[in-house]
Amino acid sequence: MRLRFPTIGAALLLLGCACANSGGVATQQTAEPVYSPPSPPLASPSWHFALKAGWDVSQVRANHDSVIVGGRSGVFALDPATGRPRWQRNDGASAIRLDEYAVFYGTRSGAIVSRRVHDGSVRWQRDGVCPAPSHGIASGGADVILGGETDLLVGCSGGRVVRVDRASGRILAMSTDFSVDQIASITSLGSCSYGVEGWSSGATIVQHAEILGCKRLNQILGEQNETPIVGSIGNVAILDDRCCFGRAGVYRPATISRVNLLTGDRSPAVDLAPEPYRYPPGQRPIGQGSIAFLAGNELYLAVDHALYLYGDPRDPRPSAKRVADNFVEPPAVLGNDRLAMRLRGPNATTWDEIARLRDDAFATIFRIREDPTLPYFFLSVAGNPDVLSLARAGGASTFVRADDGSQLTIDGGGQPVAASKELLVLLRSTNVLVGNRYQQYIAGYRWLK
Repeated sequence: MRLRFPTIGAALLLLGCACANSGGVATQQTAEPVYSPPSPPLASPSWHFALKAGWDVSQVRANHDSVIVGGRSGVFALDPATGRPRWQRNDGASAIRLDEYAVFYGTRSGAIVSRRVHDGSVRWQRDGVCPAPSHGIASGGADVILGGETDLLVGCSGGRVVRVDRASGRILAMSTDFSVDQIASITSLGSCSYGVEGWSSGATIVQHAEILGCKRLNQILGEQNETPIVGSIGNVAILDDRCCFGRAGVYRPATISRVNLLTGDRSPAVDLAPEPYRYPPGQRPIGQGSIAFLAGNELYLAVDHALYLYGDPRDPRPSAKRVADNFVEPPAVLGNDRLAMRLRGPNATTWDEIARLRDDAFATIFRIREDPTLPYFFLSVAGNPDVLSLARAGGASTFVRADDGSQLTIDGGGQPVAASKELLVLLRSTNVLVGNRYQQYIAGYRWLK
């Protein structure tokens, strides 16, 4: 399951757990929560690597064996234990896919390159996979590279999706473009299909989605506006038509649309409006303050402070079951049926927690005691739902590993650009001004446990 955000284009992950509920709504826990220390000591970098003046970082990827740094003017690899450079090439990199033995990346000219991780030697290069930037447009090349067992799926700026053989770089299939400036994500769905989501800009930013067949990249479902793909169960994809075009301005947190992935047929839409007396019309814009998501084969809807269970979305319950009622904000879905939430308990106390959800029960993975210096939101690190970050008072930041609660507190700021099970990578600036830019460096931090 992908990471799902409460609002369009948001990167906020709101932490807590539905363990002690108000309003008479009860949930279950399987074990006493393990508290992660609220204020770990300041961490020092295991290594740092100075960037050349003017070097522009586009993406960074890390695993147990390598750190790959891509920029407009080049791409290079660092040893994750020491930060020492292994190799550097000058062809530039936009989107990067890092596997155990190979790295795949897109260049600004629209090519896709595969190199061996250990020495940077070329395995193959395929030109013309993505359109090159047109006159007056700075963006170009690949936005997303999704890896499968035998092929790669490349999402290009401008909306093209290309299927490439990962062993040879041979182009296997190519979709027609759909109207986006950039592709934000490609997700594997059931019945050999992919959900593609992106955005276009203008007077407003508009989200777009489509569903493609996995072999020929044919359109199973044509372009949808402001209709995120929630996920799939078997051969049925679930979409949330939560905004705004042609819809009456009445209370409706979500409208579930179901698509047969074999035929492209759509079932009648189902409006999700639990307990409408609690959320009168006109209280908020359509679809705002809510998030629909799947955990297992169950459909859930979070609205403001409450969580509702609808059961199997292919035949949802006519009346939802309220399973939690003390969220500070709607939760975020981290994948593997995990939720990141912040809850409010008796006497206005709050706490943060990662928990696993099944039906109406929450099994705590770890809990962080509330710290009044913390804001109420968390951010995912470089799109990795297993690593979250938050700002602290005084300019420090704390990073939390979602699978076990391990934390790093780092002073002095910096942009988190990559994370793995072993390593957190930050892009940081010095006080040295070169031309009109401050000198930057890459810093690697080892997790404490």
